[in-house]
Amino acid sequence: MKSRPTSCSLKRFKRTSLESSKKRNIGCVSIKSSFVVVSLLLVAALKWKTMPQSIGSLRPSIVYDNANIGSSRNADQRFVIFSGSNSAEFIKVQNDLTTWSQHYKIHPWKFAYPDVSPTMYNKTQASGPLIKSLSYLNTGVSKEKFNFNRIKKLEADHLVETFTDAFIHRWLQGGNILMGSTKLNLILDNVNGDCLLKGFLKTMPWNDPKYDLKGSVDSLEVVIIHRSNHIEHLKSIWASSKQEKSESFSHWLINEFDFDEIDSYRMALKLIRNGISVSFVKVDVLQHDDQNDLTHFIACNILNIECDGNRVIGLEESGETIELPDDLDIDLNDEMLNQVEEVIKSYEGQRSCLENDQNVNVWVYPTRRSRTTSASCHFQNEKDLSLRDEVMKVLESNI
Repeated sequence: MKSRPTSCSLKRFKRTSLESSKKRNIGCVSIKSSFVVVSLLLVAALKWKTMPQSIGSLRPSIVYDNANIGSSRNADQRFVIFSGSNSAEFIKVQNDLTTWSQHYKIHPWKFAYPDVSPTMYNKTQASGPLIKSLSYLNTGVSKEKFNFNRIKKLEADHLVETFTDAFIHRWLQGGNILMGSTKLNLILDNVNGDCLLKGFLKTMPWNDPKYDLKGSVDSLEVVIIHRSNHIEHLKSIWASSKQEKSESFSHWLINEFDFDEIDSYRMALKLIRNGISVSFVKVDVLQHDDQNDLTHFIACNILNIECDGNRVIGLEESGETIELPDDLDIDLNDEMLNQVEEVIKSYEGQRSCLENDQNVNVWVYPTRRSRTTSASCHFQNEKDLSLRDEVMKVLESNI
């Protein structure tokens, strides 16, 4: 005779059955959840595979109403680039113009900087990172698989794209754009210079295919600040760039300095052969006083800012002052320095016809004289020119 289950055993049976059912349900939920997670990961992977693989593709795009773009465009807009060496006088001009534009003293001129992480870019670097990024992207190193640095390429792509966006944004506002660079001489590189210049021109706002913006290479102008006293210029660059007191002037000149940085005539030749206008500012005497200031000179004569005499209205005081150390230890005697000066002047004298090109406007500071002519200058390939080779002949034969 079978015994009947007690109430306690029934309760245990029901509880055991209920717990088993819960476990089975939990197992089903876990399996379903895992399936959902795996499915989401597969979808995400497929989307990532079809996305452009660059940091720049992850940035928010500038969105404008194309129907209203026309009201923001100005056929007379200008894009002016200041090209010079890493010397005290060029740094002064760049700093002055940056400060003045921030305080709307030279409206409608303004520098266009990208809005990116400070770890990637700082405004004090000006356009240097843009030129360096373009240089990297157009070198064989970035394209060879065995030397391919993917992270560096992504960062370079991102900087180029964000600079381009900044240029477009400013252009759509109807304002003029300023840009300063101590690295534009990289376009003189015999191997990658042409590609670098083409890459830079693609960043111009009128070349962006997304917007029908007015402008062309005729809107672009490069201002080359040229020092007539080359030895003083070299001293200024050395004083501004040297990191250690132990580095001698001669060692820096022979082993460290890139003479393309002061090869103004070769730079002008490269630019005009690509249809870009040049303003050649010849600084005969680096004079800064109550009557003369290089930044005011440029603002009044090239940027066409409203001036009272030789001062921008509202900025009658001078900008930053140029102070070089008085105790520069130059380890080359006067005879050698004079030889270097003569070699550079001879090199430039053979190419001075560039000043007569129809795309070159010459200004002489501080006399405020300018001239343009319609004559053309015919030259061999600019890659055949080398200021460094000429100077090295002098230095290496005497040191």
